Amino acid sequence: MISIKEKMQLRRHAIENPSEVFVAKISPRLDCATRLRYCLLTCIFAFLAPIPAAADIDPMSPWAEMWNTAGYYTTNLESNNFSNHLERFEGRFGVNLIPVAKNTFIKPYVGYVMVYSGDKNYWNNTLAYGAGVRINPFMNTDDAMMRDFKLFIESMQASWLQDDATARSNNIPTEDVRWGFDLWHEWNQKQVYKTEDQVDYGEPWSEVWSNLSYHTTNFNVQDFNGYIFNLQPKWGIYLNPELEGLTEPYVKADLILSSRTGPDWDFLNRADVGLGIRFEPFRKGNPDQVNPIIYKLKVFGEAVAVTYLNGIRPAGRPASDVRVGFDFTLGY
Repeated sequence: MISIKEKMQLRRHAIENPSEVFVAKISPRLDCATRLRYCLLTCIFAFLAPIPAAADIDPMSPWAEMWNTAGYYTTNLESNNFSNHLERFEGRFGVNLIPVAKNTFIKPYVGYVMVYSGDKNYWNNTLAYGAGVRINPFMNTDDAMMRDFKLFIESMQASWLQDDATARSNNIPTEDVRWGFDLWHEWNQKQVYKTEDQVDYGEPWSEVWSNLSYHTTNFNVQDFNGYIFNLQPKWGIYLNPELEGLTEPYVKADLILSSRTGPDWDFLNRADVGLGIRFEPFRKGNPDQVNPIIYKLKVFGEAVAVTYLNGIRPAGRPASDVRVGFDFTLGY
């Protein structure tokens, strides 16, 4: 195994010598995941040499993203006795710092993820915060979805809002470094920042969130050192689009895969599918007349069934979940 000192030297080398593709020179003792990690570092910090940016997005302009959800879950696909509220608040705030192409910047940011629940387990009551850097490498493509594709690397620190004693006794790590790609995209939905996009309320709508990232701990174990893949698509229709609010039944799926397998990691290797309906009271209004924070407010209800990818549902794990709640986003 490569030492921590050697890793730090290699990282410093990537930053100080961005034009050199040094991955091939890394010791053969490194595993594939570590090599890929250095490749991504090279791509983010080195591959795109700074050139003047176009005027569409101003250098040094700030940006913000927030995703917030709160709801009541019968099982949370965790326990048949869960029956509790669960809230999740996530945000990132950064600046378009280093121009690398038209509308393409290296973007440092600070971020947070807070989870709070009536359930007392520490993993449902956490606050993580940290900093990272990311880039949208395909901003100049004609493919609207690929313009939303992001490469990122971030370091997060966690604290437990409840059940801290259990987390400490189990030696749960409080630091995680993660890197990979993230994608959020919507089709045929009105956007607060893209008022020129046309929406046909007679046609279906869809959206997808996907993330593939390598984690050092994932706030699970000190030597997690593996990947997690998420894919969450939705597809729905508009009911009564002539009304001011939008009522939208939909089908959805959530897939999560991990390099960690076995009975202790069933929660990272599962797929659930289900039906839902949501109401967006402000989405059809004029974006210029609605606060952007509540423009995409959604009130929802869902029922899902879960399949564990090893083919066996662990003892005590629920087979389904019913949840109701609301969420609102900014920048997604």
